[in-house]
Amino acid sequence: MLSPRSNTRITTFKLSLSKRRRAKYKSLSVNPRPVSKLHLSSARPISGLLAITSIALLSPGVYAQQGGATPGIPDITVSSSAGDAVIYEPFDYPVGGLNGQSGKSEKGFDGSWKANQETRLQEGSLNYSTLPTLGASIGSLAEGNRFGGSRVVSASALSANGLLNDGATLWFSAVMGMDEGGNVTNSILSLALSNNQFDGGKYAYWIADDGGQLGEGVGVTLGRVTDAKGRVYNGRAAAAHYQDISRGKGTSGVVYGKLIDDNPSFGSGEYRLIVGKITWGAGARDTIEIFHPAEDMALPGSPTSTLTVDVDQTTFDTITFARGDKVLLDEIRFGPTYRSVIGMPSTDSDTATSLKTQTGVASSGPSSLVVGEQIDLSSQNGVSADFNLSVNDNYAGYQGKGENADEEPVNTDATFNGPIVAYRFWNNPAKSSIGTFAQRGGIIGDVSTTDTIFTNGVYARIWESTDPNGNAFDTKPDFTAIVGDINNDLTGSVDISGLTSGSIYFIYGAYRNRPTLSLTMTGSVSTSDLSIDELHNGDSANNSEYYISRADFTNTDGYTTISYRFGGAGKGEANLRWSGVVVTELSATADYVTWISGYSDLGSLTALNDDADKDGILNGVENFFGTDPTKISGGLQAGASDLDPGTCNFTHPQSGRSASDLKATYRWSLDGTTYMNDGESFDGTTVTFSTQLNTPVIGTTTVTGNITGTPRDKLFVDVQVTQMP
Repeated sequence: MLSPRSNTRITTFKLSLSKRRRAKYKSLSVNPRPVSKLHLSSARPISGLLAITSIALLSPGVYAQQGGATPGIPDITVSSSAGDAVIYEPFDYPVGGLNGQSGKSEKGFDGSWKANQETRLQEGSLNYSTLPTLGASIGSLAEGNRFGGSRVVSASALSANGLLNDGATLWFSAVMGMDEGGNVTNSILSLALSNNQFDGGKYAYWIADDGGQLGEGVGVTLGRVTDAKGRVYNGRAAAAHYQDISRGKGTSGVVYGKLIDDNPSFGSGEYRLIVGKITWGAGARDTIEIFHPAEDMALPGSPTSTLTVDVDQTTFDTITFARGDKVLLDEIRFGPTYRSVIGMPSTDSDTATSLKTQTGVASSGPSSLVVGEQIDLSSQNGVSADFNLSVNDNYAGYQGKGENADEEPVNTDATFNGPIVAYRFWNNPAKSSIGTFAQRGGIIGDVSTTDTIFTNGVYARIWESTDPNGNAFDTKPDFTAIVGDINNDLTGSVDISGLTSGSIYFIYGAYRNRPTLSLTMTGSVSTSDLSIDELHNGDSANNSEYYISRADFTNTDGYTTISYRFGGAGKGEANLRWSGVVVTELSATADYVTWISGYSDLGSLTALNDDADKDGILNGVENFFGTDPTKISGGLQAGASDLDPGTCNFTHPQSGRSASDLKATYRWSLDGTTYMNDGESFDGTTVTFSTQLNTPVIGTTTVTGNITGTPRDKLFVDVQVTQMP
């Protein structure tokens, strides 16, 4: 075990895992996994050197708060399954009727459930992939169309967080499906955020009026839906606008969203996670998008249903559902980001979805390949680029007018993150080949494609030898051309053998298409290749959009090359545009003191073992996780475990560049007191840890503990972060 020294500081994050059944999803399990509870407790540092923050996932029926907290630091009981969601309903109640139920596991509600007497809770959660779950679920219902239930949302959950403001983005998710034995033709489940409940009658899918307010809400319907052309589909999930009774009884007043071609059909006994994204716009610009994440839990590149409406969302204070026949419902979440509604904690590098950015890490050992960000740099109605970019020694940066997620203008004005060591820009002077019109550094190779005809009709303003006069960009640019009409994949590489850390910026575009950009870091004889399957964030270009995507890397294992593949053209059109590559060199990672000094709101709570936001994650661990020490965030999240013997799995947020003087270690324990290092044995049991970066989503690490030897019913694991002298 690691022993603290007088000049070594340690902070620790702990998780306890109990033996449980492996999760099943899509088809309802006959014996759902047992109910579990999560508890959080805190303890003061011991002699200023060691601090412990622990989460315990206990066996069924065990609800004891972990003891040992120091006086003055209150024990906090929360549901870690809630993650960073502002509203969370796991249906963690006894089997039986839902009406009147409330408890301690849910989050963001006022009062208890008002439900039909036939709305029942069945034993066990509806598990899907790595989604954290708790308690029971809605299921084993009688046939017939019935009001399901409603519950009032706390004002502190949505409106106080600005999530109902025009321009805000609100995400939601729920596990939804069709129960076994039901008639899929008649089955329907409607879930809404609204200003009142669904009407309490039979076959009533309108929102009841709330005093002088006409009933209204938005959400998702799974089941029998009708599109704008009157075509009826069974077992589909559609974005939905629910209106008052004057718009029609039954489902006739419901406006369903467009169903995209790959919208999956649900059959009897099938369920899965459904995610919704609501963007509140000014006027008739409120949009609802529905997504079906696969088992990897990555956000799909395009929705399966979309709808644009005009609602007054500021009145929405109720979550309600109505159902027909035998349906399934569980794990309702609302939050500010996609990660917040799939049970994954947000990271310090999470940015507003309106900026179309994405962060994460792929790493092996001390070397890493980090997805930095993707910026929509220019979005025009025509085909001409409209952005400025300078690699001049006096000013190196870029400027443009792109779009946010609501397709409203967003200005970008930024500098490169370090000194430029190389760049290369391309054009096509002969229209039958790609040529280089500017380059420096000699480490960026030429590109290759099977295309033979190109255009030179799209332009970007590039400053190289001419000073752009800072970000004024009011001097004449040196070059204006970029390559257009690319139909097939384009490949290239960067020689990183002389760099220990740096960033690669890719400047590219598309016309009515979704570009793709993948990277692979190769050449190390001691460690495996690193790869990022998708650097581009999935945004589809309209009538010409241009992007800058950045990847950061550290190279301490002798890697020599980062290769890339740019593609995405389809439908036989000349859809892709290619401009250039810029490489910067990054200085050594900041130490802990430098990192923590960047958070002025902490006051005096800047020590490794301080916890200013009182989320149970100490500053040192926040740095390793890449989370913000001033904002409440999630930590370790339990996954599926099989402890007799076998494996235990957990996830945590992941930073691409933790402080240079911090070291993180995974440890394990049988009793939560005596901890062993990775690979060590104790009392006949050995645990060896392995990690999967960017799993199940970018910016999250999945850790697997491989357990051998004596079987165990419970295992404690922790992350110990040490500040080295």
